[in-house]
Amino acid sequence: MELRKRLTEYLLKEPRTKASKKQLPDVKFLRATDFKKKFTSLVTKTDKEVLIRWVVVCARRVLPYFEKKYHKDKRPRVALETAKKWLKGGYAKVPFKEIRKASLDAHAAARAAPENSQARFAARACGQAVATVHVKTHALGPVYYIGKFKPKEIEWQMKLLEKFAA
Repeated sequence: MELRKRLTEYLLKEPRTKASKKQLPDVKFLRATDFKKKFTSLVTKTDKEVLIRWVVVCARRVLPYFEKKYHKDKRPRVALETAKKWLKGGYAKVPFKEIRKASLDAHAAARAAPENSQARFAARACGQAVATVHVKTHALGPVYYIGKFKPKEIEWQMKLLEKFAA
């Protein structure tokens, strides 16, 4: 439980560099303690398959930000497809090795985009979405990265998760 708490805090903390703070919008929802607690509580209580469906929907909404600039790079899309494939057959259909590779590839694609760009955050959201297959708390990753450039999207994500979890 302690590791989960530390991971959640790490994923939701503010960026460390001064340049990042200047260039990024204020992620007010992620700073609000009550909001963090509610989101973290929902994620830890929700079934893993429901979380995976939810993060795939959330990340798919921002994927065009990456694909518009890097239309030939399919790694973030492959990450989402891998998560969807896992939902259909579990580890029997998609081994952990493939899930890990899809996540790392999406993050590698993110590094190809300029720092603090919408494209980078969208690719990172896809990488975190597929990582949710392995560890539920990775579901907080897409919330964090999408919130970096679309803070209002977080409200929609919370409502959708509440709807999915009901």
